[in-house]
Amino acid sequence: FSLAAAPPRGTACAAAGAAPGGGAAALDAAQNTLCDAFSKSAGEIKAALRGDLVKGFDYSRAFVPVLHARGKTEGGSATAPALVAAALVVEHMPPPPTPTPAAPGGLPQFEGGPNADAAPREPVYEVIWLATVPGKRGRGCGAALFYAILDLCASAGGGAVVVTSTLQATCWWLGVGRGEEAGKRP
Repeated sequence: FSLAAAPPRGTACAAAGAAPGGGAAALDAAQNTLCDAFSKSAGEIKAALRGDLVKGFDYSRAFVPVLHARGKTEGGSATAPALVAAALVVEHMPPPPTPTPAAPGGLPQFEGGPNADAAPREPVYEVIWLATVPGKRGRGCGAALFYAILDLCASAGGGAVVVTSTLQATCWWLGVGRGEEAGKRP
């Protein structure tokens, strides 16, 4: 597991010490994998990987976790690890609480009680796209990448990981939640 595009400076994942892994070549491979799996969204994927604002959605806090197969030794020379799964994840920071109007002569209150403004704001991570290369689908690579994303986001102090899904993918996500993919980690 590595990051083809590291979290931007100032994000919780960057503070958690997530290291980039592969630079431009890994990012290109991730882009190809995601665009192949989600061809109708290829333009948005490319813009998102640049950190652009697309359809009002800000991708400037996006990062790209990838999963590589181990390199093999063939005839005495090692082959480079091949990308087997990639995702695009965005970190969202909840806005600070807004005060409710004060009663006449009273102080403004924050939703959740008088100390709600002091509550820590935890980032929420959204997995926008997750795909496995065609020859590796059905082998648990996507689930392994998802579990690595969960671990990374938890180490960064994330409050939640949210997954967007199509109707076709919902059964797969439900299987991951029950540990039906390789790794059996619900």
